[in-house]
Amino acid sequence: MTHCRRAVSLDSNVHSAGGARSRLLSGVGGLLIRAGMVSVEEDPAWNAATPQDREQFQRVLRKYDAILDPGKGHARCLAAVLVYTAGMICFGCDPEWAKEVETDDGRLVRILVSVRSCAGLWSDCAAFGLQARDLREAILDSSLALRQDMPMEPLHMFEDQQSLCDWAHDAIAMHPFTTPSELEKETTPPISELARRRLADSVSRGNASSKSKEEKVTYGSQQREYDAMMAGKASGFDMTWQGMTARSGAAAWRRSVLSVPLLVSAAWVEARAP
Repeated sequence: MTHCRRAVSLDSNVHSAGGARSRLLSGVGGLLIRAGMVSVEEDPAWNAATPQDREQFQRVLRKYDAILDPGKGHARCLAAVLVYTAGMICFGCDPEWAKEVETDDGRLVRILVSVRSCAGLWSDCAAFGLQARDLREAILDSSLALRQDMPMEPLHMFEDQQSLCDWAHDAIAMHPFTTPSELEKETTPPISELARRRLADSVSRGNASSKSKEEKVTYGSQQREYDAMMAGKASGFDMTWQGMTARSGAAAWRRSVLSVPLLVSAAWVEARAP
């Protein structure tokens, strides 16, 4: 992994106090509905609520307290997400990366992340996934909690192994291949020019169809899986997640677990920036 460590520093791109994490945490503060939940107690419906309604509402707040406590699951899970991210940053520097992807007509459609990587990620996130599911169900069971008008954090990707693996592949592994850079946006030709090029490409593709089939067979025989978790652990980067606690209760609710999907995307963008 020496080539990976020379190419990019995860410390500077992810863990820097002035880097992606601090910007993202401040940017998503308005989306955290924990503060909105507390404001429900000022709603006229609160005074008319039954003891059972209030208990269900308090259960929601307790679920929030649990999911924001780094010692109860999320620190271990998000550290594993950082390991996966580090592994995929190293993948971008792997000289043999072409053997670890699946293409369709010359377009990269999937990175062959190993089943072992998926299982390892889920092993560290299973407890957090249970908390995420419990929180969602508690909110849906509480008529008072549903009265707040802020959106629920999208934590569904942590609720089961397949969802987590699919999300990690699509949002982290495939991010640099599906998100155009600013330079790419600026250099994209007009739609009319793109249409002309696509027409020319389709004609050329038809003439070379037999050759493409032969290349696909040869290429497929060389494919192998990429172990993102093993690569991340071997990278030497610090993947410790310190948690999302804050000095005051009010501030704590603004430090949302929603920052994680954004954080891992930012790690890719900053790491690959010139």
